[in-house]
Amino acid sequence: MNRIDPTINFDWVNGSPDPSMGVDDFTVRWTGYVQPLYSQTYTFKTYSDDGDRLWVNGVQLTNDWSVQHGSGTSSGTIALTAGQLYPIKLEYLEQAGGASIKLYWSSTSQPEQIIPQSQLFTQ
Repeated sequence: MNRIDPTINFDWVNGSPDPSMGVDDFTVRWTGYVQPLYSQTYTFKTYSDDGDRLWVNGVQLTNDWSVQHGSGTSSGTIALTAGQLYPIKLEYLEQAGGASIKLYWSSTSQPEQIIPQSQLFTQ
């Protein structure tokens, strides 16, 4: 299935992204562009149950592709320029039990928050 999500802030509990999918043993990939507000080093942080991998501008920032018992956190940093679009790819792994994935960012001037829809683009 293909769809456009406004943000990556999901807690499916014991469900899945779509009723046509099973509740376990699935993966999801989001691709698009992120546009920073400040020319600074950004920290990208994922919270997931089970695993995730994140790339920004072709640089892998997280690689926690494993089954976890409960939620886990991964993070990485990258220097970005304000107003520029950077390719972003997030892959999510759900094997069993709870299913959730959230994508945050922060910088010196940007308090940690879910990346807002206004800063995510499809092209």
